Amino acid sequence: MSFRKQRHLFVSRDNLDIEAQCNVKVQHSKCSHPVTTCPPFSLFYPHRCPEPRTVGSVPLNFVNRFSTKDILPYNTRAMIHSKDESYVFSRFRPSRTISEHDEMYTSCSFSIDDEHLIVGMFTGEVHWINMESGAEESHTMCHSSGITSIVPSRDGNFLLTSSAYISPLSALWRLGDQQEHAFDLPEEYFVQFSNLSSERIIGTCDVTGSLYDTETGRLLRKYRRDSVPTGYTHNRASFSPCDTMILNDGVLYDVRGPAVHMFDQLNTTGCSVFHPQGNEIIINTEVALQWDTRTFRLLHLVPGLEHCKLVFNSTGNIVYAAMYSDCADVFRNTYCASFRTFDTSDYSVIATVDTKRLLLDIASDHSDHYVAVVERMGEGEVEYMLNNEETVVRAYEVGKRRDAEDDDVDEVEDEEGSDSAHDTDSSKLALIPKALMMAVVKVVVHGRPPQIKTKTKKVNGEEGGAEEQEDEQMSSARYSDENGSDNDGRHSPGEEHPTSSSTAVNPHIRRQRRRER
Repeated sequence: MSFRKQRHLFVSRDNLDIEAQCNVKVQHSKCSHPVTTCPPFSLFYPHRCPEPRTVGSVPLNFVNRFSTKDILPYNTRAMIHSKDESYVFSRFRPSRTISEHDEMYTSCSFSIDDEHLIVGMFTGEVHWINMESGAEESHTMCHSSGITSIVPSRDGNFLLTSSAYISPLSALWRLGDQQEHAFDLPEEYFVQFSNLSSERIIGTCDVTGSLYDTETGRLLRKYRRDSVPTGYTHNRASFSPCDTMILNDGVLYDVRGPAVHMFDQLNTTGCSVFHPQGNEIIINTEVALQWDTRTFRLLHLVPGLEHCKLVFNSTGNIVYAAMYSDCADVFRNTYCASFRTFDTSDYSVIATVDTKRLLLDIASDHSDHYVAVVERMGEGEVEYMLNNEETVVRAYEVGKRRDAEDDDVDEVEDEEGSDSAHDTDSSKLALIPKALMMAVVKVVVHGRPPQIKTKTKKVNGEEGGAEEQEDEQMSSARYSDENGSDNDGRHSPGEEHPTSSSTAVNPHIRRQRRRER
């Protein structure tokens, strides 16, 4: 073979090697997790770097995780706990439905010991309902308009309520044998206790946050940017988990007054909230922004949390998100017909629960056993908190799978309820005597209880005049007890708040009486 042919052969081999190397490099660059030390390449199969495996990987099966929990390394226990929480908070089963009242349910919350579900009504009443029996144990007329928020204190001694449109918008209540009125916060449309104790209250009015003393009701300090306020629509001032900082209108304040940092504002729609661990702040605008409170750097962009009300569970590892259906009104708390759960470690979606009806409120208990929602039964657009409509309060059990039979039962109940509503009313009216019906009409028209006279037989030639007078007094007394006042059942701030209670609403008193028994 001549020298020229050998040289041509060497050149051809070099070109072939270069082409093969280029092909392999292109394949390696397309790997999702490229590594420096590559395994042997093949010309017959496409190249793919091995996927990284975490040290002490967690089994995907729940039974395997539970059975191998004791023998796995210690550094995997946090991952096991995260997987278990994601498994639990992806399953919700309807447990109890509350629809006994004629008025509209507007808000809900759990008592601090989770024994009662506290529901707010369109008429301004607050009802305490036992979670075990479903019986109503206490109710109080708190406001003259619909309740928008119910916040119990951590020690169980106080309760904050808020209403829409009619002053006083918020009020503080002392919990003992009964729910007693402490003082009003006329202009604050949202109020919240401090986290470590109930000694202070933070209230929100537009772009201003106000700090109050719980015992005296004295205004301690106001938090507001006088120069160019940001003006978030659903602004709600809140305490940090350690009560040393206050977040209001996208600005972080020291509790003693001075502003610490102002976060960037991308939109005027949204609100802000602290993460329960204290190291993160979620500002909910067009895209939810997560900031680090130590460096004030942007950590995450979470589109799934935009325009949502956020409710954290007891550990802070899971957050419930209900999206606002309309953000134009500060009092409007109507949400879409579903809520979602997120893992706060990476804010990935765990599950989406379809309630099939618009929501008015969502609340989680302190033991992570139940989550309660207020569902609106009607369809179409209505004026929020201006018209009384049909709603129900539904409690979901956390961690239990929803059966197909539950969906069928819900559909049957809805159809029967809508079809038999008019029939039930007409049948009830048919059983009411004509004289009693006229009395009811007089009450509605004139606003005063009529004097209902009962016929009695003659005894020894005399009519029972004393019995008639006693019946009249009982009817008028019953009317005043049921309405609490003579002003058509309306409550004015200067009057006493009528309360009906069959058991103590303070959890400490209930616990003490159980020990005595």
